[in-house]
Amino acid sequence: MKHPNEATLALHAGGELGALARWKTGRHVSRCEQCRDEVEAFIGLREIVPDLAEIPEVPWNRLAAEMKANIRLGLAAGECVGATRSHGATRRSLLARERQWRWPAWRRC
Repeated sequence: MKHPNEATLALHAGGELGALARWKTGRHVSRCEQCRDEVEAFIGLREIVPDLAEIPEVPWNRLAAEMKANIRLGLAAGECVGATRSHGATRRSLLARERQWRWPAWRRC
């Protein structure tokens, strides 16, 4: 029997799972004493923690937009680097081509 991970049990304790996940986890917890104890511990912890409404509001939408932009930038940079290597150019041939462009014209003869 595969046990749900801690995050799923914590979300179940707070009633924050979706319908299907809530049903699956609830079914497992009702049959598994170990997971039931862990859910009860999470419920107890939620009662001990002070009121979470006092935490300042986090601009999640702005943070999500910044993260998406950074991911897209990283993917675009990876494509640029990958495109250079994918044309059959090895590191040695790239260095040789770079050196050739640096030499003055009178040295190439």
